[in-house]
Amino acid sequence: FTHLSLEDGLSQSSVQPILQDSRGFMWFGTQDGLNRYDGYNFVVYRNAPGDPASLGGNNVRAIIEDPSGFLWIGTSRGISRFDGNGFRTYDHRPGDSTTLPADHVTQVYVDRSDVVWAVTARGLSRYEPAVDRFVVFPRRGAAGWLRLARELRAQRFDLLLLPQVSFKAGLVAALARADVKVGFDRA
Repeated sequence: FTHLSLEDGLSQSSVQPILQDSRGFMWFGTQDGLNRYDGYNFVVYRNAPGDPASLGGNNVRAIIEDPSGFLWIGTSRGISRFDGNGFRTYDHRPGDSTTLPADHVTQVYVDRSDVVWAVTARGLSRYEPAVDRFVVFPRRGAAGWLRLARELRAQRFDLLLLPQVSFKAGLVAALARADVKVGFDRA
C-alpha cells in the first residue's frame, strides 16, 4: 500500500470518498477538488467560476461510476457528471422544481436498473437521461413519502443501502403509518 500526500500532488490531505474507476484510475474527493491518480501523477479538477464545464463545487462528498463510464460527483454545490473531457453540473435553483432539492449532495447511488440517484439534505432525486435532469422526491408529509416508496419499489431500490439513518427511519415510519408493505428486497 502506498501513502499519497500533498507532496505527491494531492490537493488536500483530508480525503473523503475514494473510487477506482473501470479504467483503473483512482479518484479522491477532498474539500479542495477532485483528484485523479494514474499511479504516477495527480490531475486536480476544481470549480472555475464562470466555466460551466468545470467541477460544480470543490467540496467533494461522493463519487460513483455508472455502467456507461460516467463519473457522478456529489459536491456542496450540486452533482457533476464527468464524461472524461468536462463536467455537466446539476444544481438547486430556488423556485425551479426541475432542479435538485438542495445543492449539498451527500451521496450518489446507481441502482440495479442503472438509475442514478442523488441524496441531499432535502430529499432524494433520480436522474432522467431522456430529459437530462433530476426528478425530485421531496420528503414532505406522508403523501411525499408514499410517492417516494412506490417509486423506489418500482426501481427495486435497496432501502438498506441508503446511507442516512434518519432518511431510512423517516421512510420506514411513514410507510408503517400508512400500512404500506413495500418489500424492499436484496434479490
